[in-house]
Amino acid sequence: MKKRFTLIASFLLAAAICTAQEAESRILVGIGHSGISQKILNCFIKSVTDAGADYIVFETYPESDEVVKEYIDRVDALIIPGKGGNDTTGRSKYDNKLISEAHNQGKPVLGVCFGHQRINQTLGGKTVKVAEYYPGSNICHKKKVNGYNVLLYSEAHNIRIEKDSKMYAIFGSEDLMVNSSHFWSCYRIGEGLKVTATADDGVVEAIEGDKLLGVQFHPEVMYAELGNQRFLGIFKYIINEAAEAKAAREKAGE
Repeated sequence: MKKRFTLIASFLLAAAICTAQEAESRILVGIGHSGISQKILNCFIKSVTDAGADYIVFETYPESDEVVKEYIDRVDALIIPGKGGNDTTGRSKYDNKLISEAHNQGKPVLGVCFGHQRINQTLGGKTVKVAEYYPGSNICHKKKVNGYNVLLYSEAHNIRIEKDSKMYAIFGSEDLMVNSSHFWSCYRIGEGLKVTATADDGVVEAIEGDKLLGVQFHPEVMYAELGNQRFLGIFKYIINEAAEAKAAREKAGE
């Protein structure tokens, strides 16, 4: 009987060690929260966890460079989401600092909608109003009916994807139907970035650089709300990049 209890105890200890090691090896993704609704935040959480990572929500934006560094030190990847039109948090300044710190540490960044534009601006790019810079566009990029954001929760328009890109590696296609909810667009592209997807009117729909990916559409909604499994691939890609970067850091620290 004593031998049996010893075997059981040994098994439980081994299982606990494996569980702890697995938890330690899982990727931790930091998600910016300020300026987005709980519904959208839940979409990001579902997308990240279904893609196989853990998450931490940055409930408030850091108010010093030291806190920016503390935030990024804790995570393996960063997501900068979109923002509501009524956001008055002044988050833009600290979005730039978070992106810069993550980039300096070699940790992947995914920017969505406003976050996509923030990546571009952080690297010296310019953001413009779609209506002013694409006056001939016949694509509606944002539409609300009785307060309901119609194009955010439906397929809005097609985008064209460059073959030699992260986007093509994710979707395996040069054409993709996406949702849409924005009045602004990346225009002059920041240093070290390239445009890898555009709408038919020329509006920039994806940019990328070294461990940087920005998308103007909302993959978290396409996956978590509309059930399109293909868009989970964006989160899996970022998490895989984060795992590779983490492994490289750990190897360098040996």
